[in-house]
Amino acid sequence: MTTTPVQTQPQKAGGGRQPAPARTTDLGARLRMALGLNVALYAVLLFLIVMVILFAITTPGFMTGGNWMNILQQTAPRLAAALAVTFVMTSGGIDLSTGSNVALSGSILALLIADGVSVTLAVGIVLVVGAAIGAFQGWFVAYRGVFAFIVTLAGFYAFRGVALVLTDGYSVAIPTDAWVLGLGRGSFLGIPISVLLVTVMIAFSWYVFNRTKFGRYVVAVGSNKESLRRSGVNVKHVLLGVYIFSGVFSAIAGLMIASRLASGSSNAGMFFELEVITVVVLGGTALFGGRGSIIGTVIGALVFGVILNGMVLMGVSAFWVQVVQGAILLAAVTVNAMLDSKHSVLRS
Repeated sequence: MTTTPVQTQPQKAGGGRQPAPARTTDLGARLRMALGLNVALYAVLLFLIVMVILFAITTPGFMTGGNWMNILQQTAPRLAAALAVTFVMTSGGIDLSTGSNVALSGSILALLIADGVSVTLAVGIVLVVGAAIGAFQGWFVAYRGVFAFIVTLAGFYAFRGVALVLTDGYSVAIPTDAWVLGLGRGSFLGIPISVLLVTVMIAFSWYVFNRTKFGRYVVAVGSNKESLRRSGVNVKHVLLGVYIFSGVFSAIAGLMIASRLASGSSNAGMFFELEVITVVVLGGTALFGGRGSIIGTVIGALVFGVILNGMVLMGVSAFWVQVVQGAILLAAVTVNAMLDSKHSVLRS
């Protein structure tokens, strides 16, 4: 015969009983645990909903299916790079070279195809170059101890410079019969191929970040690198991995942009890195590591895309669009700092 243990409640100093911890039965709490969202992300999600309602009321055509497909297609390259930068920033680093990687990737793709290299091989070479860029920068960060800001700032200048040298500053056309153009222009069942691809990338990133040892190590590196090192984990390998990840995903973003424009250009991806960082920070990833959310990054990318699209449809000047982008970044950083302060108080 089995017996059921009786749970006892701890005694308080005054002789009373402290309430036993309640079991998590609230649907919202379960959803929050499942998605990895916190209060700040709920606020960003609410802001997204408010923006959608606002533009739906004030802007004719905003809620059409065609416009939403356009929003998602425009958002896909930015989100592709932001997914990997979420890993980088959660580990305590930063990547300022994503835009230059985009330009170099598109330029290499177009030049290889123009020289008669098969499209499939050209795409493979671009991905290898992206991984090499990430490994190069990751080696300096992980093995030489150089600050990520300095390393990737150097990459910001150098890789776009390489693209300029390769193209002589001109755009290089991609033939209209190249299958890679479908990545930026094609669709399947009415859904852009780039959107389908970035959806797969979201699922992959979420799984790695939340369900693998590597994902846990990334968070731990950003939280307490020394403790992780003492536990026997090779921190250098983790850091190298996140920068390779960023290099490959940025190269994919470059393929998306080049295929949409049907050309490779050294001017592609201008200010792209700032947009990516804005998206990641807006999604709740900590500026200095230890906290990140793939779902948050997705929401941040949608907020960014919706606002840009809505302002364009309203006929707002491009100058004001840049002002709004700066305001979004400032607001995201402010909220991020408040969250870090709150977490510090809770830990103490």
